[in-house]
Amino acid sequence: MLGVGRTRLRDAVASGDFVVVHRGWYVAGEIWKRWHSESRHAARSLATVRAMRDGGTVASHTSAAALWGLPFYRFEPQRVHVTGPRVNGVARGAHPVVRHEGDIVACRAVVDGVAVTSLARTIADVIGRLPLEASVALADAGLRRVAWRGGDDPYDVAEAERLKAEVRQCSALTAGARGSRQARWVIAFADGRAQRPGESASRVLLHRLGFAPPRLQVRIPLEKGWYDVDFGIDDADVWGEFDGEGKYVDPEMLAGKSTAKVLLEEKRREDDIRGRTRRGIIRWGWHDIAGIGRFRRRLASFHVHPPLKPGDVPPTFAGPPL
Repeated sequence: MLGVGRTRLRDAVASGDFVVVHRGWYVAGEIWKRWHSESRHAARSLATVRAMRDGGTVASHTSAAALWGLPFYRFEPQRVHVTGPRVNGVARGAHPVVRHEGDIVACRAVVDGVAVTSLARTIADVIGRLPLEASVALADAGLRRVAWRGGDDPYDVAEAERLKAEVRQCSALTAGARGSRQARWVIAFADGRAQRPGESASRVLLHRLGFAPPRLQVRIPLEKGWYDVDFGIDDADVWGEFDGEGKYVDPEMLAGKSTAKVLLEEKRREDDIRGRTRRGIIRWGWHDIAGIGRFRRRLASFHVHPPLKPGDVPPTFAGPPL
């Protein structure tokens, strides 16, 4: 850092005032604490790629995912990944850098001035090697990035299918590749209508319990305008809503309203939905999707029980972590 002596900088790092993200790159400790895992990994990856002098190397795997703005559901990468023509290897250090050998000429992209693997290649490289819920959340977000339009016709199915086709063409999904069975399952299951990682994880749990694929972001006309319900769980004849804590406590999400006012508006809206559709609404949050047993109990508390036959999921990838 310019203007800061080595001794003073070392003391600042030791005290936690600064965090080292790469040699010569630092972030204020208070900012680092507020960042989620995606922002932390993006900072490490950005610093690493910018420090490299090899123009043929790009950020890849989880590093590219972070720079694309894709989420890590209950997962924080510990290693920066790059891909290029150089041989495979791992550069050791506080935050190891994994070098993957590969041809990236045809799948190179630039995000905010940083060279990365293309969105399709990035999704393909990771969805077979993360925990299943994390892989689905990442794939859902990738599809949403290209296919969500908003407005009266919010989701471009053709654009989503185009990206899915690109992902399937990547070598990471060919038979015999590490994690390819899970990757192929994930890209078939992925749906960009899921708005948040919690909704993606909920979809996986609903599938594992044996429910039919729910309709996502179902638009229900109300007295004034409409409301998009997260899940239409048709085989149980109920609506489902995933609630993150932010909608009740985050000032940005509250948009100037008090928590009490948001809750009151929500209750009135739900009463309207129940009256118009003759369907009940189940709400759940992060705590409820921590495990399949807990989620099952949450649904059962609303007298909703899964079918007798659970849904099939791919075998868990047991290879080296990303």
